[in-house]
Amino acid sequence: MGITLIVPPELEPVTLYEVKNWCRVDLADPYFDPLLEANRIAAREYLEESTGRQIITATWKATGRCFVAEGTRLPKPPLQSVVSVQYRDVDGTLQTLDAAEYTVDVDNNCIQPVNAWPRVGDYTDAVQITFQAGYGDAASDVPQRVKHAVLMLALHWFDNPQPAVDERVYSVPRTTAALIRQLKDWQRL
Repeated sequence: MGITLIVPPELEPVTLYEVKNWCRVDLADPYFDPLLEANRIAAREYLEESTGRQIITATWKATGRCFVAEGTRLPKPPLQSVVSVQYRDVDGTLQTLDAAEYTVDVDNNCIQPVNAWPRVGDYTDAVQITFQAGYGDAASDVPQRVKHAVLMLALHWFDNPQPAVDERVYSVPRTTAALIRQLKDWQRL
């Protein structure tokens, strides 16, 4: 299943102020702001990629060759809502499936047909599902351990800006790696 970001998150799970505080940087001094801003965004992106989860609400489009009979599992949990389900019929015409024809299971990140999925044509993007995922629209919706992992990564990269070449300095600290393992979407593997 292919996936494309349609609408990115509107904010980050932690503020620049929080990152500066964690990095023990003078809050009034803007000298390190560009680096710390880049670190907090990169830390969120790293965490999303490593865990398979969406942290702050974003809109995605998943595409595939066919529906899965017992239900189509969507990537990037937690699922908030399905915006639309479209498919290419056997003639290649893009059709939109009525929302009454499927159920959305946000707890399991999947959609299931009420009766049966429609027949689709032989196209790589025969099924196109647009959905919203993430813990919520605000940083306050994000679990504390997710925020903690973002802050730990931003701090680590601030303290260790060079690539790790020694066993004593890790590209990702072991404590952060442990949090990532806990958050990982193991069903996507």
